[in-house]
Amino acid sequence: MKRQVKWMVYGIMLLLSVGCREDIDALYGVKGRPGIPVCFTTAWLQDETRLKRGIEGKKNFKDTDVIHVSAEFTLDPQTTDSKKEEKVTKYTILTLENGAWVNTRTEEQYEMTWPWNATEAKFTAYYLENWTGPIAQVGVELEPVVLDRFAYRDSVFNPDPLEAVTEKIEYGHAVHLEFRHLCTRLTLVGVDDEDEYGLRFKPVGGKERPLKNACTMMLDDKNGLRFRFVEEESRKITAQADKGNDEDSVTFHLAPGDYSTFSLQRQDGYPYITISNVKELGRLEAGESYTVSLEDLKSNITQDGMDDYWGDDDDTITTAKYDNFNIKDFMNAIKECNKDYTCTLSGDTVTLLQKSKYRNEMTLMANVDFNGESFIPEDLPDIVTFNGGGFSILNLVNPMFNTLYGTVKNLNLRGARLIHKESDPDASLTVDHDTGWGVLARVCEGGTVSNVSLADAELDITLHNGDGLDKAYCIGALVGKLPRGSLTDIMLSGSIKVTAEAANPEVAYTSCMGGVVGQCNGTLANVDNLRGGSGAEIVVTNKCRGTGSRYTGGVVGLLTDANGALEGGNVRVSVHAEEAEGSWNYTGGVAGCVRFGALISDVTVAGNVTGGKVADYKETNTHSAVGGLVGYVDKASVTGGIAFGKVAMSPDYPSPNDHSWYTLGGVIGAMRDAVEIARNEGRNRFDTAPYEGKSHYEAGTFTAGSGSTSELKGKGNSADGTGAFVGSDK
Repeated sequence: MKRQVKWMVYGIMLLLSVGCREDIDALYGVKGRPGIPVCFTTAWLQDETRLKRGIEGKKNFKDTDVIHVSAEFTLDPQTTDSKKEEKVTKYTILTLENGAWVNTRTEEQYEMTWPWNATEAKFTAYYLENWTGPIAQVGVELEPVVLDRFAYRDSVFNPDPLEAVTEKIEYGHAVHLEFRHLCTRLTLVGVDDEDEYGLRFKPVGGKERPLKNACTMMLDDKNGLRFRFVEEESRKITAQADKGNDEDSVTFHLAPGDYSTFSLQRQDGYPYITISNVKELGRLEAGESYTVSLEDLKSNITQDGMDDYWGDDDDTITTAKYDNFNIKDFMNAIKECNKDYTCTLSGDTVTLLQKSKYRNEMTLMANVDFNGESFIPEDLPDIVTFNGGGFSILNLVNPMFNTLYGTVKNLNLRGARLIHKESDPDASLTVDHDTGWGVLARVCEGGTVSNVSLADAELDITLHNGDGLDKAYCIGALVGKLPRGSLTDIMLSGSIKVTAEAANPEVAYTSCMGGVVGQCNGTLANVDNLRGGSGAEIVVTNKCRGTGSRYTGGVVGLLTDANGALEGGNVRVSVHAEEAEGSWNYTGGVAGCVRFGALISDVTVAGNVTGGKVADYKETNTHSAVGGLVGYVDKASVTGGIAFGKVAMSPDYPSPNDHSWYTLGGVIGAMRDAVEIARNEGRNRFDTAPYEGKSHYEAGTFTAGSGSTSELKGKGNSADGTGAFVGSDK
């Protein structure tokens, strides 16, 4: 009987244990069966103070938004074999569709369900509008997203990373994510009338403080999300100004921290002001908004000069003499773009070129002096970006690159001296070794150049044209020839001198000479040397004689083709073609000639422009023209230009035949079939009297011809001075 009772007790205990197991399975799920999908809801932090100025912050989530979610599930210890198995972490991305957060991923690695034996979980989520795809590589950070704030057409780029972290959520319950701002928000009221400003830290004691101007995220080996603010190569944050209030303001999203001292830069990097020692900005916290009036900070503000952006004065700029620096290796490192380039200094390893982890980009990390050492230029491949990092390369005696296919930005070039009088002994080693000359490159073939400064450069080139071939030679202070591509935000300072002559004037050839580019079939934009101080001047001197075409301009010699454009510029020039001779000899303060669909717009030029002589050429129509803005416009457009300074040409040049002409204009020397000539101004008081009654001369205060006075004035063109507005419009 006792034995029977014993087995009955065992049976009851077994039934109880089975019942408990069934209860547990009902509570947490069933082993081997799919888990219950986790259901998410979200709440947007309502903080109206963040929405008052400039670009509005995001107010709520909308369909197609994506969030990244990591979940750490705690498992019932009764269902695991060891404590190591009591935690499971999963990662996924969710997309908002019709108001519900949906997991659109089908891969098993991105599933987000409750494990069958989970008891609870903690969730972490991040949102940034750029992060729309899953993190595919564990342990590799996403490419940094810079915290720039701007609107472009109908799109608003407004990086404001958000984070949501939950307390413990019980098994099966919906997960409510309440997001918070990770950035702090700083608004500066009372800025100048600029469209955009940049914020960066100032060097303190010769060392620049790191500005964490970007953010990134990573998935660790346990599927946990890791967010952090980082320093990106540009080292600054830009934001568009808000002009809709009584005072202009600008608002930045920033990593929390100390902003008691920083600098503001104008659009395109020009310096503006430094704000120093503002104790109230010493600790800006995440999720908070701060507004400061510049009017209240007068005692903390220092006005910055140009040298703060473009580097120190040439007299004070510092460069080190590295123990094992080699120009060939340095240039090859830029070209190959696959690893850092390092040297040693006093026994320490110094990185001069840093390879980006995420892009084909090499960044200059210090000033480098080439010390006048000659080298054979390399090409810059189209997949490579060379970022000057705001540093300088000094004392070049060759073009830095042969053909530039890639991108160059944020670079200063100082003290270059390209003095080439003798035939190049390495001629066979470089393409265009003699037909293209420029401090940055001989040729820019589809490349992109932006935010480049050229200071105190001299080019004195002899064209070795003795082979008798009718070649085109292109000489520009920065680039020789731009068949396609773009040069934007180009700053010139100090003395810029470009001089050329031909070794053999007895053969026909073409010379295109400009203060920035010799010949341009691409885009030039925002060229400036007026900010470089009163001593800044671009001097272009064409001494090329003989037959053929001569194009001489303060910015570009020849601007041609439908893609050729020069848009925006302020320059002080001295253009000399009085020693030049050519069958077609065109000289202008901005461009020698604009033709075949090209465009010049919104350029102001000050300085003196002197035209040259016509050469006899097979009794063909030959022509010399000089203008304050452009020498000759042929089937092209010039709009919004302003010409100051003197326009001249000798009134005593002989005419080699009855088909030769000399034309002068205060704004445009001469035109043929012009497309659009509008809103141009001649403020140089050009006097046509020295040329009146001279055989084969025509002059006008605006242009020598063609076009009628009434038509040109009707399109907003004007010119002061003495004489006919259009020389041919008698």
